[in-house]
Amino acid sequence: MRTNPGAPRPLRATATALTAVALLAAGYAAPAASAAAAKPSLASCYASGCTGKDPNKYTCSQDVRDLDVVYDRNYTTTLRLRYSPSCRAVWAREDDGRVGDYFWVRNSNNNTETQHIHSGTSNRTYMVNDKDISAAACLMIVGRTTFTCTGWH
Repeated sequence: MRTNPGAPRPLRATATALTAVALLAAGYAAPAASAAAAKPSLASCYASGCTGKDPNKYTCSQDVRDLDVVYDRNYTTTLRLRYSPSCRAVWAREDDGRVGDYFWVRNSNNNTETQHIHSGTSNRTYMVNDKDISAAACLMIVGRTTFTCTGWH
């Protein structure tokens, strides 16, 4: 029921807008839906504290770059030695592989993380420390007796 049916509409719209501004100024706001708010926060790790951890569950995946990439033309698969400068950690990733391919990353302290492709065509290892040491990644393609490695970085 209208209490003042003769009031012009622009006045009511202005009053509603002023009420919203007053509520915002007082600290009341409706929760905003945003992609950033919906994204889970990632944990951080550093150097040896990253060993054995999934890079995609840590901030390490946010500044990742490839230190080395090896492409096998015969099997059309790619092995990557991935690196996070902020985490000082590395991991291996295989793309366009086959189920059963076996790959690993190893640092010069002999810390090693291994992985297989269980389904699909890609997978990654967990991380190993890369602070002030070097690391390399290797791949054994299913059905082969030799393996391919990146350089040590």
